[in-house]
Formats: sequence, structure tokens, C-alpha cells
Amino acid sequence: MNVNTPRPADLHAILGLQLATASYAANMRTFGFQAEAPKQVSPQWYLHLQCPWRILSAERVVTGSSDWYQTADGSVPDEDWDPATGGSLQDLEIAEMFRDKPAGRNPLHNHTGAMQVLSVDVNPIGDLTIQLSGPFVIEAFPMGSTGEFWRLFKDDDAGPHYVCEGMRR
Repeated sequence: MNVNTPRPADLHAILGLQLATASYAANMRTFGFQAEAPKQVSPQWYLHLQCPWRILSAERVVTGSSDWYQTADGSVPDEDWDPATGGSLQDLEIAEMFRDKPAGRNPLHNHTGAMQVLSVDVNPIGDLTIQLSGPFVIEAFPMGSTGEFWRLFKDDDAGPHYVCEGMRR
């Protein structure tokens, strides 16, 4: 497998920025990063995760990609339940981590004043690790041989897009 993977130095643009927002499109999770002060109107950088991912604290997995399909109250969802309408365990856990309230389709906002990016690392196969103050860690790990796994890009869309994708031989 060949993987087009950004180098760690490519990702250093988010060092010192705060994990500020969490949103989604379908089951793709988006995290926004911005300077802590003064607050930006919108994040400066975005991370799109289309592969399995998780957020760890010092003692547990806080949430991850599979929590999208679990209800926040632990009930068995109806056959037509759509996590995008709200009520997923993933949204609940991120909201608690951010000290925000689940907002349905609206982004969640970090109200803690914490979660600055301390380090960013990526290995040759695309595993991404973002160490945050708090202490929290975001990990993403490609689980296939093709397609886009994750992307880090600047808000203005004219800047660089650092894309991790798999390509078959």
C-alpha cells in the first residue's frame, strides 16, 4: 500500500491552537482549531476525519467514531434513527468534554479554556496523534488501503490541504 501522508512538520501550523469546535457532515467528524485569545469568529484550521478515530483522556477512551451509532441514553435506536438529528453518544461525550450542551446539527464549542495543541505526529501509514492540554489526545488510524482518511486545512480554503489517503499499488 502506498499512502500519501503529510509530514509532521506540515501539521505544525496547529501547534498552540485550541481545539475549539466539533461538528459533522454525515458520519465525518470535523474538529476546528483556533487561537485561544482573542477568539476568532470561526476556527482557523479544520481537521476532517473519515477514518476511525478516538479521543483519550488520561484514564479512558472519552469517545470515538463508533459512538456515533450509539444513542446517548443507551437505548436501542429505532430502525430509522439518524444520529445527525442529535442524540448520539459521541455528541454527548464531546459536549461534556467541552462543557457545552448537545446542539443537534449545530457545532459544539469548547468552553473550557483548555485543549491547546501541544504536539502533532503522523507516522508513514497515516496514524495521526494530536496531544492536547487537559490532557486529551486525538488519534486517527486509517483502516483501509484506498480513499481519503483525514484532511487538515486552513479555513480560507486557499491555503494548503494536508491530505492522508491510501492508494492501491
